[in-house]
Amino acid sequence: MFPIKVYKELEGLDNALANQNIGLARVHARRAIGEFFKEYSYADIQPNMNAMHVLAMLSIDTSLPIEIHLSIKKLQGGLRAKLNNEVYSEKPREDALTVLQYFVLLLGHKKS
Repeated sequence: MFPIKVYKELEGLDNALANQNIGLARVHARRAIGEFFKEYSYADIQPNMNAMHVLAMLSIDTSLPIEIHLSIKKLQGGLRAKLNNEVYSEKPREDALTVLQYFVLLLGHKKS
């Protein structure tokens, strides 16, 4: 369903969660989404963009459902967001899978 590099990032995410390292888990969640867009084309996202840039591009796409926007916004947040009482992901695996599964369905498994 996903490119192999996405699975590797999800595996790293699971390992980070098992070690109770939520910050690293968020990093792997972001990278999983970034790796997905290295394989699939959407809007102005380029294959050479880093994961945070991909999330930034997705966050301004007004055509995406609110649930997807919320998962993207939560994944963009980290320790600084937490300290500032801003939104951040406490469940990075679920947030990443929400975004990834949406785009798998949207793009219909078609490679660009």
